[in-house]
Amino acid sequence: NDVLALKAGEIRFTAMSLERIANILERKYQVTISFGNDQLANCVYSAAFDHTVTLDELLQILCSVNNIDYSFSTDGKTVLLSGIGCG
Repeated sequence: NDVLALKAGEIRFTAMSLERIANILERKYQVTISFGNDQLANCVYSAAFDHTVTLDELLQILCSVNNIDYSFSTDGKTVLLSGIGCG
């Protein structure tokens, strides 16, 4: 259902790890997402977003829930996720 939602324009994650979410976001927004703390990849989310959400808006929401910081590279093509996370 999450894949169908993505094709329909909605971004939806149901009990999905941040690692898998990062893979989806990399394809959708054409960026590379890396983890400064490998444990962050295991944080689990359930959320839905309208297709008009920007990557920055989406990351603000996801990261605020689990004490995660994010930063974009100067060219905007790489995102670093760091912090203590959901640990």
